[in-house]
Amino acid sequence: MVKYLDNNSGFNMWNANRNSTPSRGGRSRIVTFLWWVVLFFGSWWLIRMWTAPTPVAQPAESELAAIAADATDAPSHIISSDNVDVDVRGLRISNIALKDYAATPQRD
Repeated sequence: MVKYLDNNSGFNMWNANRNSTPSRGGRSRIVTFLWWVVLFFGSWWLIRMWTAPTPVAQPAESELAAIAADATDAPSHIISSDNVDVDVRGLRISNIALKDYAATPQRD
């Protein structure tokens, strides 16, 4: 290593140039760091704003009431078998009656 650090290697010129240029003080390093922090969070915020999903508008109460009113107009069907009677209205299943099931428990 020492043989490469002689006067002809350019190391002395580099070292002299490094020592002759005024170094930046500690204050400018803090300012540089703060600018990088601001740049990072600013770009993070912009990317988040561009990639965020758009909110979907919720239907008003009157629209919900209209939808509920339409569901009551659906025709009702009664499904009957040997064991079960079921009332079906649209996609709503109600009034399930089990035929061979005792409503009150028998106590011995």
